[in-house]
Amino acid sequence: MDIQVSNHVFLRVKKSPNPKASIWLIHGFGESGLCYKEAFSSKLCNAFDLYAVDLPGFGVSPAQNSCQNIAGTAQVLRTVIQELSQNQPLIFIGHSMGGIIGTALCKMFPNQVQYFFSVEGNLTKADTFLSKLTLDYNDPSKFYDFYIKKIYKKLESGDPVMHCYYASVRFCDPQTLLSMGRSCYEETGETKAGEEFNQLNCKKLYLWGDQSTPKETFVFIQEKKIPNYCFKGSHHWPMLDNTQAFYEKILESL
Repeated sequence: MDIQVSNHVFLRVKKSPNPKASIWLIHGFGESGLCYKEAFSSKLCNAFDLYAVDLPGFGVSPAQNSCQNIAGTAQVLRTVIQELSQNQPLIFIGHSMGGIIGTALCKMFPNQVQYFFSVEGNLTKADTFLSKLTLDYNDPSKFYDFYIKKIYKKLESGDPVMHCYYASVRFCDPQTLLSMGRSCYEETGETKAGEEFNQLNCKKLYLWGDQSTPKETFVFIQEKKIPNYCFKGSHHWPMLDNTQAFYEKILESL
Protein backbone atom coordinates (compact mmCIF):
# COMPACT_ATOMS: atom_id res chain seq x y z
CA MET A 1 0.00 0.00 0.00
CA ASP A 2 1.25 3.47 -0.92
CA ILE A 3 0.29 6.96 0.19
CA GLN A 4 -0.72 9.76 -2.15
CA VAL A 5 -1.97 13.30 -1.67
CA SER A 6 -4.09 15.05 -4.29
CA ASN A 7 -5.74 18.45 -3.79
CA HIS A 8 -4.82 18.17 -0.08
CA VAL A 9 -6.75 14.88 0.13
CA PHE A 10 -4.87 11.96 1.71
CA LEU A 11 -5.30 8.55 0.07
CA ARG A 12 -4.16 5.00 0.72
CA VAL A 13 -3.45 3.48 -2.67
CA LYS A 14 -2.61 0.08 -4.12
CA LYS A 15 -2.14 -0.34 -7.86
CA SER A 16 -2.74 -3.53 -9.82
CA PRO A 17 -0.42 -4.49 -12.73
CA ASN A 18 -3.39 -4.79 -15.11
CA PRO A 19 -6.35 -3.04 -13.48
CA LYS A 20 -9.86 -3.64 -14.77
CA ALA A 21 -11.07 -0.49 -13.01
CA SER A 22 -10.40 1.91 -10.14
CA ILE A 23 -12.19 1.19 -6.88
CA TRP A 24 -12.80 4.27 -4.74
CA LEU A 25 -13.58 3.59 -1.08
CA ILE A 26 -15.45 6.40 0.68
CA HIS A 27 -15.90 6.39 4.46
CA GLY A 28 -18.76 7.61 6.62
CA PHE A 29 -19.42 10.23 9.29
CA GLY A 30 -16.52 10.62 11.73
CA GLU A 31 -14.59 7.89 9.93
CA SER A 32 -11.41 7.68 7.89
CA GLY A 33 -10.05 5.44 5.17
CA LEU A 34 -8.84 3.09 7.92
CA CYS A 35 -12.25 1.41 7.90
CA TYR A 36 -11.25 -0.12 4.55
CA LYS A 37 -7.74 -1.22 5.51
CA GLU A 38 -8.54 -4.91 4.95
CA ALA A 39 -9.34 -4.18 1.30
CA PHE A 40 -5.60 -3.86 0.69
CA SER A 41 -5.00 -7.48 1.65
CA SER A 42 -8.07 -8.79 -0.19
CA LYS A 43 -8.21 -10.40 -3.63
CA LEU A 44 -9.51 -7.12 -5.04
CA CYS A 45 -5.88 -6.03 -5.28
CA ASN A 46 -5.25 -8.62 -8.01
CA ALA A 47 -7.51 -6.95 -10.56
CA PHE A 48 -8.27 -3.39 -9.45
CA ASP A 49 -6.55 -0.17 -8.42
CA LEU A 50 -7.68 0.73 -4.89
CA TYR A 51 -8.06 4.24 -3.48
CA ALA A 52 -9.21 4.70 0.13
CA VAL A 53 -9.88 8.37 0.85
CA ASP A 54 -9.63 10.40 4.03
CA LEU A 55 -12.28 13.02 3.27
CA PRO A 56 -11.26 16.65 3.94
CA GLY A 57 -11.46 17.32 7.68
CA PHE A 58 -11.42 13.59 8.49
CA GLY A 59 -8.49 11.27 9.16
CA VAL A 60 -5.30 13.10 8.26
CA SER A 61 -6.74 15.20 5.42
CA PRO A 62 -6.85 18.86 6.46
CA ALA A 63 -10.17 20.65 6.53
CA GLN A 64 -11.14 22.68 3.46
CA ASN A 65 -13.61 25.58 3.45
CA SER A 66 -15.26 24.20 0.32
CA CYS A 67 -15.80 20.79 1.95
CA GLN A 68 -18.23 21.63 4.72
CA ASN A 69 -21.15 19.89 3.04
CA ILE A 70 -21.88 16.85 0.89
CA ALA A 71 -21.93 18.75 -2.42
CA GLY A 72 -18.61 20.53 -1.85
CA THR A 73 -16.89 17.34 -0.72
CA ALA A 74 -18.15 15.45 -3.79
CA GLN A 75 -16.82 18.21 -6.05
CA VAL A 76 -13.32 17.98 -4.53
CA LEU A 77 -13.37 14.20 -4.88
CA ARG A 78 -14.41 14.60 -8.49
CA THR A 79 -11.21 16.55 -9.15
CA VAL A 80 -9.10 13.96 -7.31
CA ILE A 81 -10.69 11.07 -9.23
CA GLN A 82 -10.19 12.82 -12.56
CA GLU A 83 -6.52 13.32 -11.75
CA LEU A 84 -5.73 9.81 -10.49
CA SER A 85 -8.13 7.54 -12.38
CA GLN A 86 -8.47 9.65 -15.51
CA ASN A 87 -10.47 7.59 -18.05
CA GLN A 88 -10.45 4.29 -16.17
CA PRO A 89 -13.76 2.57 -15.40
CA LEU A 90 -14.87 3.47 -11.85
CA ILE A 91 -16.32 1.48 -8.98
CA PHE A 92 -17.51 3.29 -5.84
CA ILE A 93 -17.91 1.78 -2.39
CA GLY A 94 -19.52 4.24 0.02
CA HIS A 95 -20.28 3.58 3.67
CA SER A 96 -23.00 5.41 5.64
CA MET A 97 -22.57 9.14 4.83
CA GLY A 98 -20.19 7.97 2.11
CA GLY A 99 -23.19 6.38 0.42
CA ILE A 100 -24.68 9.82 -0.22
CA ILE A 101 -21.34 11.09 -1.52
CA GLY A 102 -21.06 7.99 -3.71
CA THR A 103 -24.48 8.68 -5.22
CA ALA A 104 -23.37 12.22 -6.09
CA LEU A 105 -20.18 10.88 -7.71
CA CYS A 106 -22.14 8.36 -9.80
CA LYS A 107 -24.06 11.30 -11.27
CA MET A 108 -20.79 13.10 -12.02
CA PHE A 109 -19.27 10.12 -13.87
CA PRO A 110 -22.25 8.57 -15.70
CA ASN A 111 -20.12 7.12 -18.50
CA GLN A 112 -17.33 5.70 -16.31
CA VAL A 113 -19.15 4.12 -13.37
CA GLN A 114 -19.33 0.33 -13.61
CA TYR A 115 -20.76 -0.40 -10.16
CA PHE A 116 -21.78 1.33 -6.95
CA PHE A 117 -21.88 -0.46 -3.60
CA SER A 118 -23.69 1.47 -0.89
CA VAL A 119 -22.72 -0.01 2.48
CA GLU A 120 -25.45 0.90 4.95
CA GLY A 121 -25.59 4.21 3.10
CA ASN A 122 -28.27 6.65 4.20
CA LEU A 123 -31.59 5.94 2.48
CA THR A 124 -34.18 7.20 4.98
CA LYS A 125 -34.32 9.61 7.90
CA ALA A 126 -33.99 6.62 10.25
CA ASP A 127 -30.39 6.18 9.03
CA THR A 128 -29.32 9.54 10.51
CA PHE A 129 -28.85 8.07 14.00
CA LEU A 130 -25.36 9.63 14.23
CA SER A 131 -25.53 12.71 12.02
CA LYS A 132 -28.77 14.00 13.57
CA LEU A 133 -26.93 14.46 16.87
CA THR A 134 -25.33 17.56 15.34
CA LEU A 135 -28.70 19.35 15.32
CA ASP A 136 -28.49 20.00 19.06
CA TYR A 137 -25.24 21.94 18.78
CA ASN A 138 -24.03 25.21 17.30
CA ASP A 139 -20.55 25.19 18.79
CA PRO A 140 -18.21 22.73 16.98
CA SER A 141 -15.98 22.27 20.04
CA LYS A 142 -18.90 21.43 22.31
CA PHE A 143 -20.29 18.93 19.81
CA TYR A 144 -16.86 17.35 19.36
CA ASP A 145 -16.41 16.96 23.14
CA PHE A 146 -19.89 15.43 23.41
CA TYR A 147 -19.31 13.05 20.52
CA ILE A 148 -15.89 11.88 21.69
CA LYS A 149 -17.31 11.05 25.12
CA LYS A 150 -20.29 9.25 23.56
CA ILE A 151 -18.07 7.03 21.41
CA TYR A 152 -15.56 6.48 24.23
CA LYS A 153 -18.42 5.16 26.39
CA LYS A 154 -19.16 2.55 23.72
CA LEU A 155 -15.64 1.15 24.07
CA GLU A 156 -16.79 -0.56 27.27
CA SER A 157 -18.51 -3.16 25.09
CA GLY A 158 -15.10 -4.39 23.97
CA ASP A 159 -16.16 -4.26 20.31
CA PRO A 160 -12.96 -3.83 18.24
CA VAL A 161 -14.96 -2.01 15.55
CA MET A 162 -15.74 0.78 18.01
CA HIS A 163 -12.05 1.04 18.89
CA CYS A 164 -11.30 1.60 15.21
CA TYR A 165 -14.07 4.19 14.93
CA TYR A 166 -12.94 6.02 18.07
CA ALA A 167 -9.41 6.26 16.67
CA SER A 168 -10.75 7.89 13.50
CA VAL A 169 -13.06 10.30 15.34
CA ARG A 170 -10.09 11.59 17.34
CA PHE A 171 -8.61 12.93 14.09
CA CYS A 172 -11.74 14.80 12.95
CA ASP A 173 -11.78 18.56 12.52
CA PRO A 174 -14.59 19.71 14.90
CA GLN A 175 -16.09 22.24 12.48
CA THR A 176 -16.12 19.75 9.60
CA LEU A 177 -17.62 17.05 11.83
CA LEU A 178 -20.48 19.36 12.82
CA SER A 179 -21.06 20.81 9.33
CA MET A 180 -20.90 17.49 7.51
CA GLY A 181 -23.22 15.88 10.05
CA ARG A 182 -25.82 18.55 9.42
CA SER A 183 -25.38 18.32 5.66
CA CYS A 184 -25.74 14.55 5.82
CA TYR A 185 -28.97 14.91 7.78
CA GLU A 186 -30.35 17.45 5.29
CA GLU A 187 -29.34 15.45 2.21
CA THR A 188 -30.90 12.29 3.62
CA GLY A 189 -34.30 13.94 4.16
CA GLU A 190 -37.24 11.63 4.77
CA THR A 191 -36.27 9.39 1.85
CA LYS A 192 -34.45 11.85 -0.45
CA ALA A 193 -31.12 9.98 -0.38
CA GLY A 194 -32.89 6.68 -0.96
CA GLU A 195 -34.84 7.99 -3.93
CA GLU A 196 -31.67 9.38 -5.52
CA PHE A 197 -29.83 6.09 -4.99
CA ASN A 198 -32.76 4.15 -6.43
CA GLN A 199 -32.83 6.35 -9.55
CA LEU A 200 -29.19 5.74 -10.48
CA ASN A 201 -28.87 3.97 -13.83
CA CYS A 202 -25.56 2.25 -13.07
CA LYS A 203 -25.26 -1.23 -11.58
CA LYS A 204 -25.72 -0.93 -7.83
CA LEU A 205 -26.04 -3.05 -4.70
CA TYR A 206 -27.06 -2.03 -1.20
CA LEU A 207 -25.11 -3.95 1.46
CA TRP A 208 -26.47 -4.02 5.00
CA GLY A 209 -26.27 -5.75 8.37
CA ASP A 210 -29.39 -7.16 10.00
CA GLN A 211 -28.29 -5.96 13.45
CA SER A 212 -28.27 -2.24 12.60
CA THR A 213 -30.50 -1.38 9.64
CA PRO A 214 -33.64 0.44 10.89
CA LYS A 215 -37.07 -1.00 10.12
CA GLU A 216 -37.99 2.07 8.04
CA THR A 217 -34.98 1.54 5.79
CA PHE A 218 -35.63 -2.19 5.45
CA VAL A 219 -39.21 -1.44 4.38
CA PHE A 220 -37.95 1.17 1.88
CA ILE A 221 -35.53 -1.36 0.35
CA GLN A 222 -38.31 -3.90 -0.03
CA GLU A 223 -40.91 -1.49 -1.41
CA LYS A 224 -38.53 0.01 -3.96
CA LYS A 225 -37.11 -3.41 -4.86
CA ILE A 226 -33.57 -2.10 -4.41
CA PRO A 227 -30.90 -4.71 -5.23
CA ASN A 228 -29.47 -5.65 -1.85
CA TYR A 229 -27.52 -8.18 0.14
CA CYS A 230 -27.71 -8.76 3.91
CA PHE A 231 -24.78 -9.83 6.08
CA LYS A 232 -26.40 -11.88 8.82
CA GLY A 233 -25.17 -10.96 12.28
CA SER A 234 -23.42 -7.80 11.09
CA HIS A 235 -23.86 -4.31 12.45
CA HIS A 236 -23.19 -0.93 10.81
CA TRP A 237 -19.67 -1.83 9.61
CA PRO A 238 -19.93 -5.18 7.75
CA MET A 239 -16.52 -4.56 6.14
CA LEU A 240 -15.06 -4.73 9.66
CA ASP A 241 -17.20 -7.25 11.54
CA ASN A 242 -17.65 -9.61 8.57
CA THR A 243 -14.54 -8.75 6.58
CA GLN A 244 -13.96 -11.90 4.53
CA ALA A 245 -17.59 -12.26 3.46
CA PHE A 246 -17.79 -8.56 2.67
CA TYR A 247 -14.88 -8.43 0.23
CA GLU A 248 -15.81 -11.79 -1.27
CA LYS A 249 -19.27 -10.40 -2.04
CA ILE A 250 -17.77 -7.33 -3.70
CA LEU A 251 -15.46 -9.49 -5.84
CA GLU A 252 -18.27 -11.93 -6.70
CA SER A 253 -20.51 -9.05 -7.82
CA LEU A 254 -17.79 -7.62 -10.04
